[in-house]
Amino acid sequence: LYSSAVFCFAPEVALAFHTALNTGDDETANRLLDGFYRPFVDLRALGRGYAVSLVKAGVRLRGLDVGEVRPPLHEPAEDHVKQLAQLIERGYALIEEDM
Repeated sequence: LYSSAVFCFAPEVALAFHTALNTGDDETANRLLDGFYRPFVDLRALGRGYAVSLVKAGVRLRGLDVGEVRPPLHEPAEDHVKQLAQLIERGYALIEEDM
């Protein structure tokens, strides 16, 4: 369920998950697994090459121009990018609960 690539586009979520694991905060770790990582992995499974193209899309959503993926990979569908944007927002909302 974990994806280290999350650090590229949602580093605060990745760091919160890492901290929760290292401090034994199972409640936060499970909340992030269920509310962010599991849905991200499910979304990643919807397209061939999404392990790369969704990460690049996530980085672009954060405002960095990283270009498109190279063939044979394809850019994610527009709806999947929207779902990714909502998922990123949810991830940040989940870590705000701890503050």
